Amino acid sequence: MPPTPERREKSLPADLRPYSVIGSATMEVARALYEERQEDFFQIEDSFPFRLLGRILGRFGDDDAARILTVFGDLWRKQRAIDVTLFEKWVETHPANAEQVIACMQVDPPEELQVLDLLSTQGSQKLVFLAQFRNSASRVVLKRVLGPDATSIIGRESDQHPLSMEHPNIIDTFVSTNRSGEKFLVEKLLPEVLSDGWRANGIKNAANLLHDIAAALTYIHARHLVHSDIKPANIGKNGENFVLLDFGLSRQVELFTADTHPTGSLRTRAPELLTEGRYLDAFAADVWALGATVFNACTGRFPLTRLGEDIPRVSQVDPRKEFVELLKRRAEEEWDQLVTFAEIPEPLQDILNSILQRNPSDRISAADLHSLVEKKLSPFLHSPTHGFARPVYFSAIDELNQIDEFLHREGRLGQLPSARRIYLQERLAELEGIYGFDSKTKALATELRKALESGK
Repeated sequence: MPPTPERREKSLPADLRPYSVIGSATMEVARALYEERQEDFFQIEDSFPFRLLGRILGRFGDDDAARILTVFGDLWRKQRAIDVTLFEKWVETHPANAEQVIACMQVDPPEELQVLDLLSTQGSQKLVFLAQFRNSASRVVLKRVLGPDATSIIGRESDQHPLSMEHPNIIDTFVSTNRSGEKFLVEKLLPEVLSDGWRANGIKNAANLLHDIAAALTYIHARHLVHSDIKPANIGKNGENFVLLDFGLSRQVELFTADTHPTGSLRTRAPELLTEGRYLDAFAADVWALGATVFNACTGRFPLTRLGEDIPRVSQVDPRKEFVELLKRRAEEEWDQLVTFAEIPEPLQDILNSILQRNPSDRISAADLHSLVEKKLSPFLHSPTHGFARPVYFSAIDELNQIDEFLHREGRLGQLPSARRIYLQERLAELEGIYGFDSKTKALATELRKALESGK
């Protein structure tokens, strides 16, 4: 009489029994790995017992468990240790997705970091992980860049966007290397990253989104850089500040020639990139993308799309080509029906209209946009005026104008207490270097500061 399944299982080594319960494919991989392993199999630092691995893999179906176990064997042969606590956490976080668990397993992070979770897969170029420094509780975003263009992408994000490029509306980014020499991008972890579904829910959020990212664009455009991939998923929030993320497609403006293939999201792609298939003004394309992002935050759709419309991913080659042609036809034939501003809060309407112009030469520049927002939307902006017991929301240019009016009242300059005089001098020095101010505005700040210094 042949042995029963119960007897066959009891006759197996104890380490293999959990795998026999999962299925034949997993059992085949487990048996081969079990027979292959050497005496030092369990001596690898932080490796976990074979039996415990089988119990954790029991949460997957047979095929997925076999795939994960195959990857585990490949890593063991490369002397790569897998921490049991982290592995179990990956499985708990992604219980039905073997691909995501495998992505966490396969990344070999810099030694000072450990991977906690896979946050997203950005097309075919990047895997984005939540990571933590081993010697502290500090968490960061770790980006693994894939494919033949990895070196140039990392170069664009680090060389053109080093930590020395300090700006409150631009993400801090640096490069770290693992034991094998693979480079990773490490970014500050923000509490919130926008999505296509993010809504402004009123003018205040929309005004601050427009203001902050216009400030970031003013800063990078002045340095002859183009972001070229502005969209909701590339904008985060740090406290009250909106922050521009992901400089992987950023390049010097001189590199955006007539032969340059359009990049970035179809959601926020400028109309000339659709109709002409080329860049006429790369800075203006950035400005359009920002306007399209704010338009979506206010209306629930992007300017050339319809409510609820799915946009094919890059991997969906034929549907995506068809959608590009559809957007092109809309830009040429349905502009007046789609690029409308009735749903936009009234104070924003004229500003968005100056951004979402079909002809790039008619679009407002980032610097002029930043100044215009500060002038017209100052009551809604989050930057607090200094020197008050509670925050009062003024733009920097309004603050400068108020200081000017205050100081030029008859006799006011000579009556100021020394502490107040020193404070205003320091504040005016800050305003002289404010992002987006033109030369005339900076000259006013300098004139007022020098008047305070001289007492005249």
